[in-house]
Amino acid sequence: MRAKATAAVLFAAFLAAPLASRADDAEEPGKLAAVQKRKFRMDHEIFASAELQPLDAFYKGVGPVGGYTLHFTDVLAWEVLRGGYSFRLKTGLRDQLQKDFGVAPTKFEELEWYVGTAVMVTPFYGKLALINRSVTHAELFLLLGATVGKFNEDYKPGPQVGLGLRFFLSEWISIRFEGRYHYLISDKPTQVVDLALGLAFSLGGTD
Repeated sequence: MRAKATAAVLFAAFLAAPLASRADDAEEPGKLAAVQKRKFRMDHEIFASAELQPLDAFYKGVGPVGGYTLHFTDVLAWEVLRGGYSFRLKTGLRDQLQKDFGVAPTKFEELEWYVGTAVMVTPFYGKLALINRSVTHAELFLLLGATVGKFNEDYKPGPQVGLGLRFFLSEWISIRFEGRYHYLISDKPTQVVDLALGLAFSLGGTD
């Protein structure tokens, strides 16, 4: 009987252990948190990039893009202005259509330049280790806004969405990579995707 009673007590203690652990966690919430203070902060940002527009089957756009962003907090910013110019490179498909079927050059719709504005939200910021030899600070940001594009025949406005990644090189300079989708509307809606890579310069805001 004594053996059975001892076994019952040990079994009850075993079942109660996780409950006691949960109670301790509830009394001290967040005791294992390891969130560190953000090292790099931005206020006024000027950026310049090179971009590629790969979506159109008849031409590929390449060119410069730049703009200015005002950061209100670590999470919320307003990209006041972003604009780019596109140098159009004809594809083999377009050359073939013009040569074999006599399609006029004016039949091909091309984006010449554009300007836009967007809200920037930065939900993720952290540190990355490169082969355990160096640490870089990075952030992931989302973009939602509007664009006006100048085509060879008319202007088209429309919404834009984007996703970007930033790597901080110092308090003042960062590498910025982003991809955006523009849905520009007129008589004929046009979809434009642009990929941009360049440098951003922070004017104030760092600790």
